[in-house]
Amino acid sequence: MFYEWLTTGTNHGEVLATDEYRNAIINKLLSIDKPEILYYKELGHPSHATVLGYLIEHKELLQPQSQASTSVTSSTT
Repeated sequence: MFYEWLTTGTNHGEVLATDEYRNAIINKLLSIDKPEILYYKELGHPSHATVLGYLIEHKELLQPQSQASTSVTSSTT
């Protein structure tokens, strides 16, 4: 679900998974040249660290939400 949220914005009802938080993560990932994730540990299955490393290598998958669409969403709630 973490990968889907970062790449599509679908938050599956998680109230803490806001557009603002997603955009902050995406902007940080876009500013990183190579993945150096300090807390990464091989678990034998994908983790949040795996997703972050993958998305740093495949930045074309990241689309931050535009400011215009954020303000429209905010004004209707």
